[in-house]
Amino acid sequence: MQRLTWRHGCDAPHAYGERLHCFGPCPPGLSQAQELHQTPVPVPPVFIPFLWDHQAAQEQMRAAAGELWQEHGVLFCREDGRPLDPRQDYEEFKELLVEAGIGDRRLYDGSRHTAGTILNELGVDMPTIMEILRHTQISQTRRYVKGRPH
Repeated sequence: MQRLTWRHGCDAPHAYGERLHCFGPCPPGLSQAQELHQTPVPVPPVFIPFLWDHQAAQEQMRAAAGELWQEHGVLFCREDGRPLDPRQDYEEFKELLVEAGIGDRRLYDGSRHTAGTILNELGVDMPTIMEILRHTQISQTRRYVKGRPH
């Protein structure tokens, strides 16, 4: 299992003088919790080739943007390097639901259930799924995971 570093980020000053970037302000109290800002995230091996492909596509976007590129150190971004707008992302998701003929769903829980189930189907072990979904108890993770056990 490979681990990638995930940075929540914000523009608030943090311990060690580090300034990170994100979509908006940290939730109350989070800006003081440095360990939550830079956390290793387990990445199942099956996803690594997709991340390499994404990185190559992002390098092409960076080259095409030239001087307009704004480096924010985010994994997924707009054509100019700025972070994705979560509101626009949410609206596009809702449009996809309509196009697919799927009724409106709560994004947060549905995404967790889907992620947990897909990871389980890919053979990812339950403690790793628990870590990815940010659960504190394995029993909570089991409620989110459907499909055949591995």
